[in-house]
Amino acid sequence: MRIQRLGIPSSLANMANQKSFMRFIFIILFSSGIEPSMTKEVIRVPVGVVLKLNSPVGAMAENCMAMALDDFYTKQAHYQTRLFLLTRDSKNDVVSAALEALHLINKENVTAIIGPQSSAEAKFVIELGRTKHVPIISFSATSPSLSPSHNPFFIRSAFNDYAQVKAIAAIVGAYSWLEVVLIYEDTEYGNSLVPYLVDAFQQVGARVPNRSVIPLHSNDTEILKELDHLKSTRARIFVVHMTASLGSRFFFLASQSGMMTKGYGWIVTEGLSTLLYPVGSKAMQSMKGVLGVRPYIPMSKEVEDFVLRMKRFRFRNPSNINGVNLFGLWAYDTVWALAMAVEKVGIANYSFTTQNVSTSKVDLTSLGTGDMGQHLLEAILDSKFESLISGNFRLVKGELEASTFEVFNVNGEKERIIGYWNQKKGLTRKLNGAAQLDGRKTIKTPIWPGDTTKTPPTKKLRIGVPVKHGFNEFLKVDEKNNKISGFSYDIFIAVVKQLPFPIRYEFSTFDGTYDDLLYQIHLQASFITKYRIRTCMHVYHSCIYTPSFSIKVSYYFYYMSSYKLQAFPLGSSLVSYMSRAILNVTQDKTLMDEIQSKSFDYQPACEDQRAKIASEGPSLGISSFGGLFIIAGVASMVALLMHMYHFLCSHWPAFRTICSSESTFWAKLVEMAKHFDKKDLTSHQFKRRDSRVHATDIPDDEGPAAAPDANDMQNNSSRTHETVENDLDINENENLSSGSGRRDSSMPVLDSS
Repeated sequence: MRIQRLGIPSSLANMANQKSFMRFIFIILFSSGIEPSMTKEVIRVPVGVVLKLNSPVGAMAENCMAMALDDFYTKQAHYQTRLFLLTRDSKNDVVSAALEALHLINKENVTAIIGPQSSAEAKFVIELGRTKHVPIISFSATSPSLSPSHNPFFIRSAFNDYAQVKAIAAIVGAYSWLEVVLIYEDTEYGNSLVPYLVDAFQQVGARVPNRSVIPLHSNDTEILKELDHLKSTRARIFVVHMTASLGSRFFFLASQSGMMTKGYGWIVTEGLSTLLYPVGSKAMQSMKGVLGVRPYIPMSKEVEDFVLRMKRFRFRNPSNINGVNLFGLWAYDTVWALAMAVEKVGIANYSFTTQNVSTSKVDLTSLGTGDMGQHLLEAILDSKFESLISGNFRLVKGELEASTFEVFNVNGEKERIIGYWNQKKGLTRKLNGAAQLDGRKTIKTPIWPGDTTKTPPTKKLRIGVPVKHGFNEFLKVDEKNNKISGFSYDIFIAVVKQLPFPIRYEFSTFDGTYDDLLYQIHLQASFITKYRIRTCMHVYHSCIYTPSFSIKVSYYFYYMSSYKLQAFPLGSSLVSYMSRAILNVTQDKTLMDEIQSKSFDYQPACEDQRAKIASEGPSLGISSFGGLFIIAGVASMVALLMHMYHFLCSHWPAFRTICSSESTFWAKLVEMAKHFDKKDLTSHQFKRRDSRVHATDIPDDEGPAAAPDANDMQNNSSRTHETVENDLDINENENLSSGSGRRDSSMPVLDSS
């Protein structure tokens, strides 16, 4: 607390009554919150601050935090603690930021660190805080990769970048853009949000065919080269995720390259949209027509007063500050939250001697940071207060809870709010308005680049048209007059009109096989072949009862059906929209009758005739297959009876012997089971096994010297094989009948394997 000198009016010297004079002094001192008996003693608590002091955000945040200290302790003059900010410059370097943070922790014994400013710097400092149990509070490290859930001593007094993803995707979905190109800086801040954006775009039916990564220290030549490449891809819708320093240069160069003109659409994320004031009027002019999202901060009298006081505040770096942005407001609230938490922890948790605020400097060398850091961390996480600037301050899972985003449109050096987004209602035209079913009506009409209100479409589609002779009713290409006509062409035009968004397309004739045409998918072309397939399918089913026409259509449909799944590039989001549009067209009887009568000798009554025949003719049911069921049942029963008769006849002697015995019923049952458990040597399985055993008898007096010729060898082999098999069957039957399981030693056994 600052104790200001009180000026005493000269008229008081004329007071005769000294007692009245002393009472007057007492009243003034009491109303100023100063005890008359002693000077108030407070504790100065050192807090480290790591910022990029030469950047617009860093310079603004430093002054906002200084103003926050002044405002807070003016209002809370009775507090026994005072934050003492030790500010260090990271010099826009990750290593420098880590070294400064380490010095603050080890040498200055700070109880907490505010910052660092960037996500890349915070990644290393957070680890230091975890090791030393020092809370790291950042109001600007918004990367989703820095999660307070995974880093217990990290607190984000700002919104997670992920909170804005659905708001941006809602804009893309509202205009039914099918393809979006991501442009982002090659940093921790830029790279970490890309996967979330891609997933969100896919959920609204858009895909990301290309990405452009811009290194942070790229020069103008390198950026222009990348812009020329993007321009050559015919992409038209871009989402830019950059910080102000790089983003301002990027849009200035994009304007020079002719990409801020009619037909282009640009959306910027929170990182750039919250910094439009620092980028300057030159960059704002080049961003004319850009859409952006940023957290909604209600404009109040307190905010207006804050902006006015900031202008009158004594800045250390006035040249680097041009207004106030959201990061400055978050820095202001961070100091308030930390000051309240330090006071809540109480002086009982500080192991140092209380000294007078005017002369003391806290010595925390004897204090273990473990217990103090944990208590302070818990107090910060529990902080809840109504901020004078940004509204409700409440941390959820270690970070500020996002609520509402506003959608704005840059128009020169000014901005125009065109809508809002929140989790419950989605996009709305007004802050508390209801969501519209038509996404394009949920926000006000923006002014796009080129001073136009016409929504920029996605890139131009190439529609491949096969040049084939025959079936001219479906598709006819007049190359001389550059004219396309036919049933498939009319269907395509009708389908395009049914789409909820405009598309740009051009026809490209192709003279070759269908395989060659489909190979052009690699060139990102779409083909009218798809519409030939689907329309043929419709005509085939709707006019099947027209004999001469059905033969032609069925043949054509059979020929084309193998290509129906390859009409668009894999993963194209246009497929779902075209499928719904085709369905809408084919279900419109009046429209289909008009299109079919234009290309064919078509009688609309054929569909009615088909319906009449289907309704009057017999329909198939279970009773229709009654005869088939009877035949199958009778045949199965006859086969079963014949098998049972044959079985009883073949085993009747054994049955009669067992049944005539004087054994008990259970004994007879066991005897029958043993009988039927015997192997059937006449089965095919045992005969196959016997055929694999061969024996050869060679006389002892014959040796290698008496080798027969080839013909004799073949004849002898045949006779010997037959003789051995006969002998084998006789010997084996004799052994089986005698109950002996032994084999004749004179019979060699050949390995069947």
